[in-house]
Amino acid sequence: MTTAQPWTLVRPPRAILALRLQSLGDIVITLPYLQSLRNMYPDMVLDFAVRSEFFELVASLTLFNKVWEIRGGRSGKRQFIYLLFLIPQFWTRQYEVVIDLQNSKVSRWILRLIGQKAWTSWDSRSHSLAADRTLTAIQRLNLRTVDISTTISTVDKSRVSAIELLKEAGWDKTHRIVVLNPAGAFPTRNWPLRYYPELVRQLRTRIDPLVSFVILGNSSLSKKAKVISEATDGDIIDLTGKTTQSQAFVIVSMAMLTVSEDSAIMHMSWVQGIPTVAILGSTPSYWSAPKGSWTYCFNSSDMPCGNCYAEVCKWGDNRCLSRVSVEQVLNAALMIIGK
Repeated sequence: MTTAQPWTLVRPPRAILALRLQSLGDIVITLPYLQSLRNMYPDMVLDFAVRSEFFELVASLTLFNKVWEIRGGRSGKRQFIYLLFLIPQFWTRQYEVVIDLQNSKVSRWILRLIGQKAWTSWDSRSHSLAADRTLTAIQRLNLRTVDISTTISTVDKSRVSAIELLKEAGWDKTHRIVVLNPAGAFPTRNWPLRYYPELVRQLRTRIDPLVSFVILGNSSLSKKAKVISEATDGDIIDLTGKTTQSQAFVIVSMAMLTVSEDSAIMHMSWVQGIPTVAILGSTPSYWSAPKGSWTYCFNSSDMPCGNCYAEVCKWGDNRCLSRVSVEQVLNAALMIIGK
């Protein structure tokens, strides 16, 4: 259950601190709603606190006045110790509202120690979409009504470096971009790899023979990228393990289409209004499905064993994913890009 102490003053808050410590995808999901809040209160101070491993992306955004880096790795104890040194600096910002979109022990301690006039916390137990829970948490403050805002921008430095990286990898700036992201964390979230080369060929035929296909993700995807590249005669731009989080965010913003398994890249795409086909498999769609008329989500919610969240398919065949054909993904992609 989301809990809150609503804002009761007639004037808007002068300074808000938003918290989302992890994970990358969940951090990205908060952005369109915080951007909407920023759009309504452009003169308000809006800061963000995030764990060190995700700091680079958030700090690259023009959305926030200041981004706080919570050090201590993944240890809640070390994070709390570091937090004790930050609290006096938090006080100097005079936050009147705290939006806790993590609802962890560390974020709850921040709520207790800052002494704000109003606050709200994210419902960590609900079976509704993470995006909807973010929206609900913010709405409980009783400020103006927020919605999805996809006008999220990065600083010029991040955009320039991302474009240079693309050019160095062989991208012709006159070619449109399609992002592929075969990055589901477990076998039950992996669309069959053999389907990707055929999807590339079909999209080239139906969209544009000169479109550039870019594979993004961390270095663990390099073997998959190599397989797809070899099956398409090397006609793929492989940036796996080569981008920072902010560079990946920028490259996704330049795409005409993203086809992605359950990953942070998928969320980077839909929150920026990029046509996004999500292929989720065992991932519970009631948590992770993308939102917006520019998205289409293949998921397992219609199956008796669907939304199982298992790492290994109990049937041994990943039937919720193998049943999704290249033609289905192609048609979904063409539909959302208006072809």
